Amino acid sequence: AKKLVKQNGFKTRVEPTTNRREALDGADYVIVAIEVGGPRPMRIIRDIATKHGIDKTVNMDTMGSGGVFYGSRQVPVILDICHDMEELCSDAWLLNYTNPMAMISWAINENRD
Repeated sequence: AKKLVKQNGFKTRVEPTTNRREALDGADYVIVAIEVGGPRPMRIIRDIATKHGIDKTVNMDTMGSGGVFYGSRQVPVILDICHDMEELCSDAWLLNYTNPMAMISWAINENRD
């Protein structure tokens, strides 16, 4: 990110950190692209679906039972980020690139303060 900012002459500051609250403090934009638990849980879901004859290639990360279980891992973390944003950078824009997008968007809308 820093390289892209420098190459393009953007007036943007990139501050890498592993501390979420530190990263959010005063942010103008928050870009979220996460996979809670890494790739292993999705492999397990696909294996179970295959075992029971469910076509695993059809939107397992966004729809159906796979999407529901995927959402159950992703949504709580995204909501935690949103609550921190309300406190630390209430005017920031959230740019979410995390699936299942529809479930996450719905959850954010339903849980706004």
